[in-house]
Amino acid sequence: MATGHNTRKMVDRLTHFIGKASGRYFFEDFIRVYPDRVVYNRFGLKRKTTEDDVNNYLNHLKVYQFAAQFVEGKIVADIGCGSGYGCEILARHGARKVFGCDISTHAIQFARQSYGAVAQFSKQGITDLRDLLRFSIRRDNQQRGSRAD
Repeated sequence: MATGHNTRKMVDRLTHFIGKASGRYFFEDFIRVYPDRVVYNRFGLKRKTTEDDVNNYLNHLKVYQFAAQFVEGKIVADIGCGSGYGCEILARHGARKVFGCDISTHAIQFARQSYGAVAQFSKQGITDLRDLLRFSIRRDNQQRGSRAD
């Protein structure tokens, strides 16, 4: 157990060093929890789901459910959408159009396959936001909140 923890710390430090050295301050370094409690590590490999992962997923659902009350008839952007389940929630609650973006190739592929019928997805970091319209509401995963423009 201690060896696994030490290895994770070393990988964290190395990936953050690479991010800083390359000038890419936002890069794929998140554990991704998908619907049905499937979890992928930063390299896109499936791993065992922990209680913290499930709690993180449930907390995300609460944020989307809160934001959903403001989206009816609006154009919405979910910046840092991950696997796209939140975009589906926003669309289901009446958003006129939903755009989701994330830096993870794996997450965007999953989002397009699973929720492409209700939202448009693009792979980009929060510092790259190109080709986006002016939105009525946007949910910025990095800021942990919803804002009306």
